[in-house]
Amino acid sequence: MNPYYYLFYKINRILNKKGDNEMGPIFGVTVLIGWNFALIYNKTSIVNMSIFESHKPYIIVFVITIFIINIILFSNKKRVNRIEERYKNESKMHKITGNVVVLIYVILTSTAVFF
Repeated sequence: MNPYYYLFYKINRILNKKGDNEMGPIFGVTVLIGWNFALIYNKTSIVNMSIFESHKPYIIVFVITIFIINIILFSNKKRVNRIEERYKNESKMHKITGNVVVLIYVILTSTAVFF
């Protein structure tokens, strides 16, 4: 199981119900990963916020790079169809577990800025 593809699959199921727009899920995955990177960088760097400010362009370039990589990965309809096929027949228990894990990940990512 590829967790990155699984995250895309779950976000795709929520944001792309009609199956005609992968940009929403691509943007969603990019925001989550970029936010994680920025928060981890901020928490592990020196407490001085001016250092974070001076490195902000690097973080922005990193997030843009992730976005471009995600566009390349998930704009390929064959790959998206393979991801859909791989996970759409998951067992009920695996589906519930996956939903809980993704939900916890999204909640922790969204609220981590407050810690």
